[in-house]
Amino acid sequence: MSNRVSMIDSLGSDEGAFILDPRHAQRLHQACPDLDDWRQSWHVEPADIPVGLQIVQVLTPFLLQLLDQVLAKATLRRHRDNL
Repeated sequence: MSNRVSMIDSLGSDEGAFILDPRHAQRLHQACPDLDDWRQSWHVEPADIPVGLQIVQVLTPFLLQLLDQVLAKATLRRHRDNL
């Protein structure tokens, strides 16, 4: 059994999903507790949700890089909120 977390789309499909190490998933959840909801909150119509998932997948390495920089919480929050 894998110790990695797979990000999946809203229909439960893992097509195009990526594997995220649990340590990174935990760090992201602490910094962005609503990250899994972003794609849903951005959509206008159901077809937007898979695109939102792709956007989150592209932003995830950037968010992890911000966490690696050990920025002040306010700075990290500001960058996150600007996304």
